[in-house]
Amino acid sequence: MLACCLFSVSFAVLLMMNSAHSMSYMDEIFHIPQAQRYCRYNFHEWDSMITTLPGMYLASFLIARVTVWINYLAMGSIDFCSVLWLRFHNLIYATGNFIVMYKLLEKFHCPLKVGNMIRINSGVTAFIISGFPLLYFFTFLYYTDQGSTFFTLLCYLFSLNMYHKTAAFIGIIAILFRQTNVIWVMFAAGVSIAQIYDASFKVSAVQEKLALSKDYRTYYDVFILITKRQFRKIISISWPYIIVILAFIIFVIVNGGIVVGDRNNHQPALHIPQLWYFLSFSLFFAAPHLCRPSYVFSFFNDALEYWYLTLSGVVVMAFSVYKFTFVHTYLLADNRHYTFYVWRRLYNAHPSIPYLIIPMHLYTIYIVYKTLAEKRSNLWIAIFTVAVTLVTIPQRLLEFRYFILPYIIMRLNFPLMPYPFLLLEIFIYFAINYLTIFNFISSPFVWLKSGEIQRFMW
Repeated sequence: MLACCLFSVSFAVLLMMNSAHSMSYMDEIFHIPQAQRYCRYNFHEWDSMITTLPGMYLASFLIARVTVWINYLAMGSIDFCSVLWLRFHNLIYATGNFIVMYKLLEKFHCPLKVGNMIRINSGVTAFIISGFPLLYFFTFLYYTDQGSTFFTLLCYLFSLNMYHKTAAFIGIIAILFRQTNVIWVMFAAGVSIAQIYDASFKVSAVQEKLALSKDYRTYYDVFILITKRQFRKIISISWPYIIVILAFIIFVIVNGGIVVGDRNNHQPALHIPQLWYFLSFSLFFAAPHLCRPSYVFSFFNDALEYWYLTLSGVVVMAFSVYKFTFVHTYLLADNRHYTFYVWRRLYNAHPSIPYLIIPMHLYTIYIVYKTLAEKRSNLWIAIFTVAVTLVTIPQRLLEFRYFILPYIIMRLNFPLMPYPFLLLEIFIYFAINYLTIFNFISSPFVWLKSGEIQRFMW
C-alpha cells in the first residue's frame, strides 16, 4: 500500500519536473548520452567527464531490453532510453529502496512473534526515510543516487540474513554505481563479523571476566581468544567480501585512482571537517529524534562531569577546522547548488562560525552515540564510524549527496520512534521536498555568460 503510494506520488512529481525541464540538466548532460550510447549497443565510447563506473548505464540498458515487449505492443512508439524514461528508472529504485528499508527495519525490530503495531511502525518509518529529501530529489533526475542506495542497502540486507556470497555479488553492482560503495561492502562484512564477537561477549563467563577486570589488556586477550576459536567461521563469512575488496584494489592500481574521469576536479584530500559537516547535516534532518530537551540536559551534565574529554574534543575539532578545511572551486562558483548558499551564508558568513558551532558537533556525537547504543554494540558503532570517516574525509568538495548513505544507514539503525516524532519528521521532509521541487520547477534563472536556463537543486 505504502509502496504504491510512494510510486504514484513520485510518478506525478516526475511528470511535473520533466515538463518543466525535459532536456538533460547538470550532470545529466554526461549521464544521459552515455546511457543512450549503451542503448544503441555502443559500449566502446566513453565520456571522459564521467567519474563513476558504468553500473547505472548497464542497468538502464538491461531495463530497456527487458521492457522491449512493451514497445512491441505499443508498435514501437516508446523510446525507453529517452530523458523521461531514463529518469523513470529511478522510480523503480525508489520503490525498491522502500521495500529494502522496510525489510531491514523488520530484521532489526520484528522478531517472529512480534505484534502488528511494531510492523506498522517499521513500515511508516521506511516510508518516511524513503522520502529523505537528498535522496528523494534525485529520484527525478538521471543520477546514480537511487540506484547506488538500493544496491548498497540490498547488500547490507543480504549480509544480515547470512547470504554472504549474494551480498558480495550485489556489492559489486553497488560499486559499479559508485566506487565509494566499496566502503559499505566492507561495512557489511565488518558488521557480519562483529555479530560473532558480540555473541561471544554475551557469554556469561566472558562477561564476568570483563566485569571483574579494568585492564584493557583483558579485553584484548578475550578478543584474540574469540578470534582463534571462531577463525573458521570468520573466514567463511568474510571470504566473498575479501575477493570483492581485492578486486577493487587491483582496479584502483590499474586505473591509477578511484575516479574514472575528470580527475583534476576530484582529487582526494584529508578534509577532516567533512565529518563535522555530516554531523550538522544529521542533526538537522534527524532533529525530531536528536533534539529533545532531556537529551540536551543530559549532554550538558556529562560535558561538565567529563570536562577533560569535552575540552579535548573542542581542541581537536578546532585544530582540524583550522588546518584541514578545503574549499573546492565548485563550491564557490556554482550558484545552482544549495551548498553554495549554505557555505556562503552560514559556514563562511564569519570566520568564527566554524569554531562557534563546535559544541553543536560534540552534542551530535554524544546523542547519536547514545541513540545508536540503545540497539547497537560499541563494536558496531566503531565499524560504522570508520565507514563514515572513510566515505567523507577524502572528499575535497562539500557535497550533501555524499552524506546520503551514511545518514540513511544511521537512521535505519535508530530505535523505532514514537509516532509524534515520526509525524514531525515526515512534516520536515515533506516541507523540504515541496520547497526544493517547487523551486526547481518555478524558479529558473539565466546565467548571463552562457544564456542557458539554470535551476536550483541539491
